[in-house]
Amino acid sequence: MNDYSARSALIGLLSVAFVSQLSAQTLDNGDFESWTSGDPDSWTKAGGITPSEVTGLDGSGSAAIIAGTNSSSTLYQDFTTMTGAFTLNVDFQLLTTGNALGSDSRTFNMFLRDSGNVISANTRLDNTGNFQMYDGSNWKTLVDAGGSQSELITSASTDVYRLTLDGFFDEQSGSNSYYNITIYNLTDDVVAGSATGITYFHYAAARNDLANITFGRGNSSSDYIIDNVSIVPEPRASALIGGICVLVVSLVRRRA
Repeated sequence: MNDYSARSALIGLLSVAFVSQLSAQTLDNGDFESWTSGDPDSWTKAGGITPSEVTGLDGSGSAAIIAGTNSSSTLYQDFTTMTGAFTLNVDFQLLTTGNALGSDSRTFNMFLRDSGNVISANTRLDNTGNFQMYDGSNWKTLVDAGGSQSELITSASTDVYRLTLDGFFDEQSGSNSYYNITIYNLTDDVVAGSATGITYFHYAAARNDLANITFGRGNSSSDYIIDNVSIVPEPRASALIGGICVLVVSLVRRRA
């Protein structure tokens, strides 16, 4: 193999590795297809959570009903600590089953934790259908964050929604950390709400990395279904460009 062919092959391998990293799935069993003794594999129950297997929200496979028995009921998964850019997706559907287990009624609750197990981004649907994020003192709506919400999402609806939370967690100081929210109504094929550049965090100190996703049921007024949960790291394109440049320079020097 001549130098040109070798260089092309190595650049191709580097590109494939980069693309593979882009599509790497951080969570295990995020589609809830694997269950053992009535519990979803790779997920941890806490505080009396009682998940159950149902048909997937896309009409096939499986999904998980999030139900609980007390105000601290949660289902969570720890994953390899992640920094930088990422994209999180979760499909959900609200139900009318279950009782209110806590004093702070809500119909959906998902939050992220950092590597120190401290809550960072904390999101919910309140009992009137507004999607909200906690800023450390108060719950803020998408409108508060400069965005919009075109429909209220309540348990009276049987629609299926997809929550996409993408953003960037600054591993240096956290000062540049932010996230974007999009809620898509999969049933009606329309955007239900969105906001960009959100800097609301439950604890300001927990903005450097991600290491946990948790679904809370304890403060919810009813059960809900989740499916197709994923968190994917998204390395910056500059990393690929830099890697290729280093590789090319190295090969050119070797040829000389």
